[in-house]
Amino acid sequence: MFGCQRHWLVAVLAMLVGSLGAARGAEEGDGGDIAPQAKQVVEQFGKFIHDLKSFSLLAKGNLHVEAQGQKQDITFSQELRVERPNKIFIQVGSSQPGGGVTIAANGEELTTFIQPVNKYVVEESPVDLTALFENPVIAGITSAGNASAITQTFFVDDPVGKLLEKVTTLEYVGEVKLDDKPAHHLKAQSEQLDWELWIAAGKEPLPLKFVPNLEKALAKMNRGGAAPQMKVENVVTFTDWNIQPKFDAESFAFTPPADAEKVDSLMEMFGQRAQPDAQKLVGEPAPDFEMATLDGGTASAAEQKNKNVVILDFWATWCGPCREAMPIINKVAKAFADKGVVFYAVNIDEEPEKIKEFLDAEKLELAVALDKGGEVAQKYLANAIPQTVIIGKDGRVQVVHVGLSANLEEKLTEELTALVDGKDLAAESKKPAADETAAEEGSEPAPEETGAKPKAKLKIKKSPK
Repeated sequence: MFGCQRHWLVAVLAMLVGSLGAARGAEEGDGGDIAPQAKQVVEQFGKFIHDLKSFSLLAKGNLHVEAQGQKQDITFSQELRVERPNKIFIQVGSSQPGGGVTIAANGEELTTFIQPVNKYVVEESPVDLTALFENPVIAGITSAGNASAITQTFFVDDPVGKLLEKVTTLEYVGEVKLDDKPAHHLKAQSEQLDWELWIAAGKEPLPLKFVPNLEKALAKMNRGGAAPQMKVENVVTFTDWNIQPKFDAESFAFTPPADAEKVDSLMEMFGQRAQPDAQKLVGEPAPDFEMATLDGGTASAAEQKNKNVVILDFWATWCGPCREAMPIINKVAKAFADKGVVFYAVNIDEEPEKIKEFLDAEKLELAVALDKGGEVAQKYLANAIPQTVIIGKDGRVQVVHVGLSANLEEKLTEELTALVDGKDLAAESKKPAADETAAEEGSEPAPEETGAKPKAKLKIKKSPK
């Protein structure tokens, strides 16, 4: 479902999700040209949505795609019910076969049901809604139709910062009528995506309509030969807002069909064999590695042990979230370079020329280690990318991040600060689990280990030629 597909329509839909949904955690465009009135509007929206304790709405996305003489119209819908801190119900629908998904978190359990495969998984409910969307499968599912470019701002501590990620220009177009309602019309430009947004005027500054301009994202995809020239129009609307809903327990309850199959993890829903969780590496000696680097040097675990903290970021040019995460990691690593931190972007089995072309296009300067055949990725259980591993000076794995988290820059900064100060994050992360085990001594063992929930695993392979 989330692999690299060759069909042009599937490819463009995957790209659209990546271009909008994967921008989580990117650097906010400080120094951009933000019109004062536009800033005031988004700040009013940010405060209002952040302060809402509960709400519900219906988001609809429409995609019109033209390519190779073909035309297709696709619609997506998301019914959302939200009660902070960690209750949510999302019903995703689509005009395409295979679009039915239900996500229900009642504060104790999180149930995800994928209708096309008639399978579901039950996990512990996340502590908050930000944590829910850090799961790459959940984020991918809810990105359908690109509504999540706006809806995911509802669940973070800084909605304004989230909305203005990488924005270089924000223009206030004016106050207009939208379905007979007064609305503020905003227009934004960024390095990767331009967009227009309509926010209701008045005491309830809620988003009403979102129109992304996908020309830049399409141009980037076509530069790599991933798809033919195409035209894509995308419109997202937000209706049926209720900011004083009367929820009860049934509002966040979901019972899967009687014939649905319960599985242990989200990855099993897509027929993938369970693979070792990279979190098991935390606290263990880092697997040895020695790789050639793009500039002709060598990256070696032995060379760095007892000298530096090492960051390994496993990535590939075809991976959208990888492309978003890398500049963030590089920025943080550079800030700690004089404190004994070394960063290697570990490219998995791609040709040097392709990597250089990508780095030049993105204006990135960093040390790239070449993992030919993906052997090092296998040692580090990098079944899904991006995967970021931090190795302490003592040579033990201290931290593992899988996927692109919403607050990656903040997390990395905190973790590196602790490590250069001599803290043992691996020991600290295992202590809560040990305390819980001690407290429950004599009880039945839990069916699953305490720790990070399984995430979808993508088979790592070369980008199609």
